[in-house]
Amino acid sequence: MMLTMQEQLNLSIDYVMFSQNNLTCYWGNREELTDKQRKNIKEMGYKYRGKNQWLYFQSFEAGYYPYNMNQDEVIRMTNYFLNLELALQQYESVQVDVDFEKGEMYYFEFGEDKKSWNFGAKPLPFSSFQFGNLIITDEELMADLRKASKCNAVLEADIAILGVSVNDKKYKRPANPATCMIADAKSGMMLKCELQQPEDDTIVSLAEELIGFIFQYGAPKEVRVSNILVEAGVQQICQICGIKLRRVKKLPIIEEFREGMRRFM
Repeated sequence: MMLTMQEQLNLSIDYVMFSQNNLTCYWGNREELTDKQRKNIKEMGYKYRGKNQWLYFQSFEAGYYPYNMNQDEVIRMTNYFLNLELALQQYESVQVDVDFEKGEMYYFEFGEDKKSWNFGAKPLPFSSFQFGNLIITDEELMADLRKASKCNAVLEADIAILGVSVNDKKYKRPANPATCMIADAKSGMMLKCELQQPEDDTIVSLAEELIGFIFQYGAPKEVRVSNILVEAGVQQICQICGIKLRRVKKLPIIEEFREGMRRFM
């Protein structure tokens, strides 16, 4: 749902793609494949020719760069395709009436006896991207935030995923770092750009960076964000401190900094 609502949520396509947790089957071009993927195809005796004819697979996991599937994932993907084949055969032979445009889905699942299959149409279990607000429960922290001094700063706050493969022995696969960024909208200066570890909760990290700014310099007059996910992460902090929280289409200081990082990498 994050993918389908990417434009509505005003999220970058990089952020959306690299936040997925899935196993993906692609038909692409030869140059899209890694050396390892081309080697696997050759060893298995397959040959592909032409545009969008090269079959390959990738494993997506938030915090990491898309990678080759491991043995467990290959076994799971094989089972998924075997069941998909059965589901499609049943769908075509029985001609199940499913109103996809009205939010229905085709389901194909084991019956209670775990030997037979049930199938048909049912409503989608969800129809929008689900996310939650970050809630602070530490009473002492909230009391300190209420007493924090004020300042006239106007901040931009955002999270970005770099889209680069970082190899390190401490990671189980190549990492794809996210960054938490805070900028001063008046001076155009970047105040914070903190790289995250793969398992870090980036929304929590950004909230911590904002709290750190408040305790050091005072609560800013305004915090600007560009999407609802970041807004939900800092909303309570802004309410407690009396900060105006504004969602805007673009964050010019952060976007300029991000473009510079892309050119450097």
